[in-house]
Amino acid sequence: MEAVIKAISDCERKVGKIELLTTDKAATEMTPKALIKLMMKGNSINKTIKKAMKNWEAHPVPPTDAQVDEILLRIERIIEAEERQLTWARNNKPKFDKFGLSGMVKINLTKNKNTAEVLSRLLLDNTPPARMAEAQMLHKRSQESFKITMALYSNATGGEEHEVSGHESD
Repeated sequence: MEAVIKAISDCERKVGKIELLTTDKAATEMTPKALIKLMMKGNSINKTIKKAMKNWEAHPVPPTDAQVDEILLRIERIIEAEERQLTWARNNKPKFDKFGLSGMVKINLTKNKNTAEVLSRLLLDNTPPARMAEAQMLHKRSQESFKITMALYSNATGGEEHEVSGHESD
């Protein structure tokens, strides 16, 4: 379980680095190259989340109450950052349209949404009944943020040929 907590902690740290790139000031200075770099950082987070999920699935013993507390707290922080970043993506869609990269953003959002759904499902499947309401609330918040953002990008096109498949290590 320690490996799971470490991977979630790494993810939280990486999300914090993305937060620095998604400030209002950063948005005014955003370039297509910087947007691609941002997406590569997102891919790194997806990879870290997948590592956490793999570790969690491999751990046959349920987490202790203290471990559940830590996992829920860290995932809540990640979802709070996710909500801010999705708001940023919505607010800056006109800029991404201008760059001709909204389709690329849509592809990346879809990958992030899929990873968030798998993590939420794993969380819901492994949270003790006494903490299930918290886990369900986190799952619902994540779903709602992605639903709003994906609706805005539903018809987005442009930049698909630049699909970001690599990731940037931190």
